[in-house]
Amino acid sequence: MLRPFVYRRYIDFSAIESLRKMKTMISTEVRRKGLIDNIKLGTGGIREIEFVAQAFQLIHGGRNPALQCKGLQQTLAVIADMNILPKSRVQSLLDSYHFLRRVENVLQQIADQQTQTLPNNELDKCRLIKVMQFEDWDSFYLALNKVMSNVHEEFNWVIGEAEEDKQADQDFCELWALDLTAQETINLLVEKGISDTLATQLSQTLISFKKDITRRPMGNRGQETMEKLLPKIVAKLFAFEMPDELMQRLADLLLKIMHRTAYLELLNENDGALNQLLTLCNASKRISFQLGRHPILLDELLDPQHLYHPSELVNYKSDLQQFMLRVPEDDMEHQMEALRQFKQMQFLRIAYC
Repeated sequence: MLRPFVYRRYIDFSAIESLRKMKTMISTEVRRKGLIDNIKLGTGGIREIEFVAQAFQLIHGGRNPALQCKGLQQTLAVIADMNILPKSRVQSLLDSYHFLRRVENVLQQIADQQTQTLPNNELDKCRLIKVMQFEDWDSFYLALNKVMSNVHEEFNWVIGEAEEDKQADQDFCELWALDLTAQETINLLVEKGISDTLATQLSQTLISFKKDITRRPMGNRGQETMEKLLPKIVAKLFAFEMPDELMQRLADLLLKIMHRTAYLELLNENDGALNQLLTLCNASKRISFQLGRHPILLDELLDPQHLYHPSELVNYKSDLQQFMLRVPEDDMEHQMEALRQFKQMQFLRIAYC
């Protein structure tokens, strides 16, 4: 009964923000309690490796049952096999995990208690470096800091920091943060180097879109995500020939999915997916309508290699069989949903090509 709530059937990028917030709370608690040199809860510690693995489980586990495993090392192995994370990064995390676990085991043997904090007395320091096979404390501490620095780098590469505000172009934030009139919106766009004619056309679309959003209440998380996403979209519009028409298509689509916060977060978190969305909506009004009608197709934006290369006719049967392997045989409802999803995925790929 709990599985669909933990491992959702759609790709769920909301897990990343939740893990960021959880990590921030842990870091705050570590600072509050004055926990120094903690190899589990500190920056670059074991907990960050666990968060990386769990992020991919929560995001992809519903679509890939192989990720619904319990062990950290097993999970990382599956992540590498599925090429969700480069194998070199997975191996780096595994090597770091083994090193930190050995240190933890020695610490707990020395103190005979659950601890992950480095000793502060010379005798226990000597015991630790002896077992870890280092010549002196300085060389061990340098190696430990390097390992934890590498872990934190991988953590940031996957999850990032909670306080990071990844807005593509701060210049356009005012369009959403302030209650601007039509003329003020035009003036702001013109200041960014946009022609008067285009600024006038675009301002009408943007103001109308903002009014439509306010008429449809959203949760706090959805509202925060939309406020980050919209400036990114506006900043990217001007790379296309008809930005006003493209914005109208995007507005229609966003109004249909605005209550599906997971999809807003997918677009906000993944710049590649957002770029693919703009390209598809610019290419075809029908595609943008189809994406709004079947939001689960937005998951396809994460893998352009498959998106732009539809299956050969002779491969449909085998591709469908492979796709259905992830669905439990005794779950008829899930099987029917998977068949519909496969059909829409193929339609999207064919329509774009």
